[in-house]
Amino acid sequence: MRINWQTENMSAPPRRGELAAAAVGGRRVLFLLEGTTGHKIGVNVAAWYIRLFGRVPDTVRILVFDTDVREEVVFVDDPAKSGRRVPIKLQRDVQFIQLGPDLNIERLAVEVERNPALHSDARSLLRLQPDGRRAGSLERGAGGEPLQGAIAGRWSAGRVGTAIRGTLGQLLRLELASDEALGQGVTVFVGGSLAGGCGAPNLL
Repeated sequence: MRINWQTENMSAPPRRGELAAAAVGGRRVLFLLEGTTGHKIGVNVAAWYIRLFGRVPDTVRILVFDTDVREEVVFVDDPAKSGRRVPIKLQRDVQFIQLGPDLNIERLAVEVERNPALHSDARSLLRLQPDGRRAGSLERGAGGEPLQGAIAGRWSAGRVGTAIRGTLGQLLRLELASDEALGQGVTVFVGGSLAGGCGAPNLL
């Protein structure tokens, strides 16, 4: 399996022609996106493909990882030509994976002091910012605090790994249009913001 890692600056997102060529040419493409910014990118990428092809091609997969469970929505003209505008959003637990579900950092901080061996990673992170915010829930985001996003990322490392491996497996099992396309492996676009609470500690 060959994965082509392409880094893109936020000021220079993937070119439209490149995305279209990837879909039309049968190339397998995976978008790995972090945080609220990544969620916005993912929804807009899905909407762009739907505007162009009427759907997101089977060879294109979008995975967003974020603590914030609030939906991002983009409206597009109905591909069925009904004249209506239809909402586009990512499918929960398939395209959108929540980081840190049921994670209570406030309670975790107490447990860490009681049993440091059990939560050694969290203990090391919490000590980096001893006076930092300790949220009871991250379902409305990490509050722009990378420490909380980092803990959520560690907490959900198993879910993240399972989602990425499963999605790559689905892409690699696809029967593509030609031998040439099969030889191109999977092109991976990684995106998000390095200024937020979730993308900053987890993106790389």
